[in-house]
Amino acid sequence: MRPVSWRELSVKQFRHYFQTKLNDTAFCDLFDKECHVCAYTVKIFEKMTAQNIDVDDMAQMVASTPEAIVSLMNADHCMPHLVVRLCQTLDLPSPPDCPRMQAVLR
Repeated sequence: MRPVSWRELSVKQFRHYFQTKLNDTAFCDLFDKECHVCAYTVKIFEKMTAQNIDVDDMAQMVASTPEAIVSLMNADHCMPHLVVRLCQTLDLPSPPDCPRMQAVLR
């Protein structure tokens, strides 16, 4: 089975796909360990979609690059500080206990 690209999924389809994956114990273990997509990340891209904010504009708003935003969107790489800046910019709650943030702070 080939990986599913974010661009191929609507938010509703993504939620269904993700919920299905959460039924797989091995996936859950890996997800908890890797944490590339969390509820905060999903909410970021839901809100960007709802408000028709494109990646280039958002990157400029948070002093980042479009490539970094796309990498986060595609779950290729998670940068906790970027997630926090995106949440703040979009007036969303920031992750209080991100395991990746803790690793960055050590």
